[in-house]
Amino acid sequence: MFCKYCGTLIEDGKTVCPKCGKDISVEENETDGNNVRSLICTSCGGTDFKKIGRNEYICRYCGSRSFIEQNKKISDDPDAETKMIAIFDEAAEYERKDMYNNELQVLSKGLQIDPDDCDLLAKLGRVYWRLGYLDRARKYLDKAVLLYPNDPAIYNNIGLLYVSKNMFIEAKQYIEKSIRLLESDPLSATPNDTAVIYGNYALCIGKLGDKQGAIQYLKIAKEKGYVSSSIANICKRLKIDPRNI
Repeated sequence: MFCKYCGTLIEDGKTVCPKCGKDISVEENETDGNNVRSLICTSCGGTDFKKIGRNEYICRYCGSRSFIEQNKKISDDPDAETKMIAIFDEAAEYERKDMYNNELQVLSKGLQIDPDDCDLLAKLGRVYWRLGYLDRARKYLDKAVLLYPNDPAIYNNIGLLYVSKNMFIEAKQYIEKSIRLLESDPLSATPNDTAVIYGNYALCIGKLGDKQGAIQYLKIAKEKGYVSSSIANICKRLKIDPRNI
């Protein structure tokens, strides 16, 4: 497992991070003055609320006053799976159009159906990342890791948060975890996710100075179906001739 505060790899069973010293067993659901963290906003999926009156709260992210209890789960709905599929399909349409605010609004509806759904948590993490809310993205991805520790796509998405901050050493750590999981179980990720993971790893090691290694991993990514435009983009960032791939 990884420390949710600094990202350090921690031996299973430990409750204190050996690097930053923080207690990783503490849940952030307590009420602290005017900050309420036991609620989920039904408009944007946020969990950071401000108390503005008696039994009245407002989401710090979008300003909505509509919320559900964080531990409330609609599990007895016979149409829950069908509803979730419809949500994912609608969100995917917005994703293809780069309409990420709309995608977020649609995905947030899924929290009322199953707040522990792995795909939902990963998608929320990704869309928050694309919108620039990196802390919010990390919270959803951290929850996904705790619930689904063997899903390589989740670790890759966390790695991308660090890539966006040009923190390639930290990103490499998470994406290497993705690759180890893939090597132990090649069916643990979709073919597209597999190609993306290898492509992202090539970017990390290339940025850290290993351009020959980056070329080799880009070749692996290409073999696994990585799209040519993504390969060209990484080559441009690493100043590599795409004809070598």
